[in-house]
Amino acid sequence: MVLTLAVILHFILPLAGAGLRLQFSPKNALFKLGDRQQLTCILSDCEEDVKYIWKPLEDKPLYGKVISSPAESKLIFSNITKNHENTIICEARCKDVSRQARARVNVYSFPKDPVISGHERLVLGKEAILTCKVSNVYPEEYIKFEWILGDELVPTQDPKNNMETTESFYTFIPQNESVRNVTCRASLELDGLPSDQRTRETTVSMHVLYAPRSVRTSGAGTVQVGSNLSLTCEAEGNPKPEFSWRTPKHAGQLEEVKVGREILLLNVSLSDAGIYECTASNELGRQTVMATVTIHGPPVDTVISMSLNEPKEQGFLNKSYLSNSVPKSRPVLSKVRNGSETELASVETPPRNTSVQVLPSKWVHEGENITICCNSVSFPPPAIVLRKLDGGRDIYSPNGTFLLVNLTANDTGQYQVNVTNALGYETKNFTIHVMETFTSPLPTWNDYIIPATGLGVLASVAGILEYLRRAKRKGIYELSKCRPGTV
Repeated sequence: MVLTLAVILHFILPLAGAGLRLQFSPKNALFKLGDRQQLTCILSDCEEDVKYIWKPLEDKPLYGKVISSPAESKLIFSNITKNHENTIICEARCKDVSRQARARVNVYSFPKDPVISGHERLVLGKEAILTCKVSNVYPEEYIKFEWILGDELVPTQDPKNNMETTESFYTFIPQNESVRNVTCRASLELDGLPSDQRTRETTVSMHVLYAPRSVRTSGAGTVQVGSNLSLTCEAEGNPKPEFSWRTPKHAGQLEEVKVGREILLLNVSLSDAGIYECTASNELGRQTVMATVTIHGPPVDTVISMSLNEPKEQGFLNKSYLSNSVPKSRPVLSKVRNGSETELASVETPPRNTSVQVLPSKWVHEGENITICCNSVSFPPPAIVLRKLDGGRDIYSPNGTFLLVNLTANDTGQYQVNVTNALGYETKNFTIHVMETFTSPLPTWNDYIIPATGLGVLASVAGILEYLRRAKRKGIYELSKCRPGTV
């Protein structure tokens, strides 16, 4: 009898355990750091109370709370941390029958969008490094970065892992000042991670800084005495350039007259003529251009002198004429008799009474400017040429005014002014002394001698003489008194 019962139990008990099913979910858990999560273990088809046992495969605590009921058992994690990474085993016992299942728990963190830095102050033509930083990402070895410039995927360096951040770098040289977008895309490539949580990206606009360029002026030219004149300066640059104006005013020195894009001259006079200098500047540099303003006005301050010296019937009567006007006036000597005006024959003369004035002084410091004023009496009108005797090209001025700017020690030396017309010439020599200030050498004087009118340089004296032969005028011609910068 006992033997029969043992045989029956040997066959019946396995049959009873064969219907038990253990469900364990989720089997491959990927939990987000900081979340509240749980594992659930359910043994089906057991008619008795089930006993559940939870245990870790790795040698560390479960870091969770077990809540069991007759129907199921749960392992609850109130706040997921990296410590929860483990393989968890759930064992369920129904009487003498036991079932086991296991689940792998992995955790991840990808809480924030990437942060791009280094894009705010890019300088045109200089190497720049952009940084894309992702904070608190885990596991960091699965993060992948992509840089997109506009619509183009660009090569990047391998990411660098720090204590709490992972960084990627993009090195390039800005070649275009236009505003472009750059995108940093970070992807956490973990199996089982939902697609909407796998990738984060940030797009910013790159601001490329560059020094002022393409500086240009408008409004310069020739105007009549008494009219109004507006000069405007424009330039490209980032940051936006600031503008300042300077003009020759006193003793040939440039004087700052206004800060701003526009300068307005009301009721202009001959003294307002000259070379106006506009400077566009920002923190990366500056660029300067010059604009020539010519003021035209009728003759004023006219003086006529005569030398009688006991004139005879066949003798000569010397008369000279001096007048201030722009452009130079043409003197005409007429005889009025009985209300009738008859133009007399004109007298031509080679240059004479030539004088040279150097303002503010023949002794100046490096970096300063001087104005050279040449006065002479002649007709036809002369050509005036300035030359540095120990080397340098000839510089031509139609009104005898020369502006030398930003002088250096190399500009020290002897100079000559040559006043020439078709009847002859006269020269005057003088010396300029530039005292050193022991700064780095600057370009030579030849690059900075600027005729006050801003006109070109005549190629040779032969060209000047040819120009004078074509001048057909009458009377005596005398250069006006020098106005530094006047045209």
